[in-house]
Amino acid sequence: MTYDPSQLFHTTQQCLVAIPWSERGLMRLAQELIKQKRDVREMGLYRFEGMRGDLWDVKQLAKFLVSYKLDKKAHFDYEKVEQDNIKSALLYKFNHLTKKGKINE
Repeated sequence: MTYDPSQLFHTTQQCLVAIPWSERGLMRLAQELIKQKRDVREMGLYRFEGMRGDLWDVKQLAKFLVSYKLDKKAHFDYEKVEQDNIKSALLYKFNHLTKKGKINE
C-alpha cells in the first residue's frame, strides 16, 4: 500500500505508511476515546456503513496525536515509550513526506 496525499480518506494500511506507528496503538487510542464517550472522528477515524475497514484522515490524526499524546506529561514508563514512538513516527516519516511535497498541509 502506498500513501496518496490527493485522497481525502485513507485505509489503515495507507495511514500507517504516512505515520508508521502500530495498528494496535491506533485501535487502543480509539478505544480510549470511546471509553471517554468522545467521538473517534476527533482523531481522524471514520467508519462508514457498508465499508469493511476504517478510513483515516491522516492530517487530523497527526494533529490529534500531537495534542492528545505528546502535549501531556507521561506518568508511567509505558506512556513515555508510547510518546517516543509517536514522536519518531511523526517527526521522521511525516515531516520527511511533507518536505518532499507528498503531503500538503
